[in-house]
Amino acid sequence: MSKFVMMLGLALACLAAQAQTPAAIFSRAPPAMQAYLRAAMDADAIKDPLQRCLAFPDLPGNRWPAGQARAQCEYLFGRSVTTAQVAVLVERKAYAALDALFQGDLERHFPVQGEPSEIIHRDFEIFDGGAESDRLSAAWLDNAPQSAFALAARGRHFSRAAIAARGTAAAAETSDEKMRLMSANAFKALHMLGQAAAREPRLTDAHATSLFLGMLLSEDKVQADALRQGEAVDPACRHLAVAAMRALRPRWGGSYEAMQAYARKLEPYMAARPLVADSMAYLPLDLVDTQLRTEQHAERATFMKPMALALPFHEIYDSLVMNTALANTGDRWEALTFQLQWMRFSVDPFASREAGRNLLNLGEPDAAAVVLTTAYQLDSKDADTQLLLGRAYLRLERYDDAVPQLKAAMTTGATRERALLSLLEVMLVTWQQDQARTYVDMLNAEYPANGEAWHRRVTVLLRSGTTEGVADALEKYLKSPEAAQAHSAERNERARQILAELAGAAAK
Repeated sequence: MSKFVMMLGLALACLAAQAQTPAAIFSRAPPAMQAYLRAAMDADAIKDPLQRCLAFPDLPGNRWPAGQARAQCEYLFGRSVTTAQVAVLVERKAYAALDALFQGDLERHFPVQGEPSEIIHRDFEIFDGGAESDRLSAAWLDNAPQSAFALAARGRHFSRAAIAARGTAAAAETSDEKMRLMSANAFKALHMLGQAAAREPRLTDAHATSLFLGMLLSEDKVQADALRQGEAVDPACRHLAVAAMRALRPRWGGSYEAMQAYARKLEPYMAARPLVADSMAYLPLDLVDTQLRTEQHAERATFMKPMALALPFHEIYDSLVMNTALANTGDRWEALTFQLQWMRFSVDPFASREAGRNLLNLGEPDAAAVVLTTAYQLDSKDADTQLLLGRAYLRLERYDDAVPQLKAAMTTGATRERALLSLLEVMLVTWQQDQARTYVDMLNAEYPANGEAWHRRVTVLLRSGTTEGVADALEKYLKSPEAAQAHSAERNERARQILAELAGAAAK
């Protein structure tokens, strides 16, 4: 064998990056799932958030209550008051108009005819305890001290400030100063919310937030009074039911029996008020959180799957999808059906990112690029999203789009190794030899245990017209964890044959 022919054969044998013709979208999916998956991707392309959610196909095999999916879409993505709207009206000192905005949505909660709307609660969510929330709610109340809505907004602001002050650590691990600040903000909030409810008893948001604060402060009377007053005006209010169910959890002094009893009390309202069912999700969510260890991802996913089939509530999908991803087991196509529903009911970039990761693993780079673009638009700084989007572009042979994403992912420690490996693949496929040598040198120096990088070094060296260093690279590859994988058996045999050829050539 001539040296030229041997080198050509070695290069072809060692070339890891090979272009593949992509199959039609979802052609690899089980036939029964294909129509659902394509319809979900079509819906995801719709720009209007509400129409996008409504257009999504429902989860195959679901047992959701009638009207539940539509109600979720309208609650999550229907028109609601925005921070920008409030800011404009505050700047104009148009406080009567600001009251009218909230009054209109309160009337939608108590319509003379038609279905009640829960949007009023979304309106108040903009008062989130932050600096802008503080500025706007303070200005509104200062200039309209008799406004029930201004009082409720200021109360909401202080309630969120109380949560922020408390933090997420266990009580025993929370400083006295944090607990003091939490209590101070919570009592300020209760004072404001009490005045708001006195002026407008139909403001169930004030009752529900007071109930939550009573739970936070372990004030049983505050909780009982808030629930009684709220139920007097709307016993089927979603926000009130959620606050009540969360307060009934054992960790807050309640019990699962009490949660079940409250769920039975709410059941008669579900046909007319489907969103009240959201409150019922907190029993299984609490069970999985307290009865299974954090690291029991597969068991948690198995427990949550029937819940996702029973109720389209985003926190259920959050738990199911994250634990499925961390478990890294099970049917990836089935997992994708749940991931797409989480994308439907959420604007969490993690939802799109994990769907994109799964789509890449399933060999669907076209669909992966679409959902990963959404994730990137929601959080352009997330290194995992940058890496995955770059890899999707690589699979689609969109190399100019892939490189900037991969270079961005390369700057973060957690994704640097994988990003370098993908950048090396781009340079090999596009025959940018100098760049390929740069990246493979970086990989071999920084990550000497990475067998894939040593294997690809062989291709880089041979393309440079030399066999020097090839044997060393192959030997390091064969000692790596990658070579120990079952799927590497054929490649390992080729590597040993090449080492034998090199040894034979050297002996001549």
